Amino acid sequence: ATASDPGGSVTKVEFRDGTTVLGQDTSAPYAFTWRNVPPGNHVLTVRATDNGGAVTTSNPVGITVRPKR
Repeated sequence: ATASDPGGSVTKVEFRDGTTVLGQDTSAPYAFTWRNVPPGNHVLTVRATDNGGAVTTSNPVGITVRPKR
């Protein structure tokens, strides 16, 4: 994920499936590897927090994970 704050600094980036936090990163480039993803529909977002406590959430991205055959 790419996150920036022109008036401060990004302190944390969370990777989410719905309201569930899957992981976080505190330094750029912000990344997370999701392993053992359960089959089904998922709605993924990234939530960035800056040094002033302001929070911004990305637009959601929907994915479908199919079971292994």
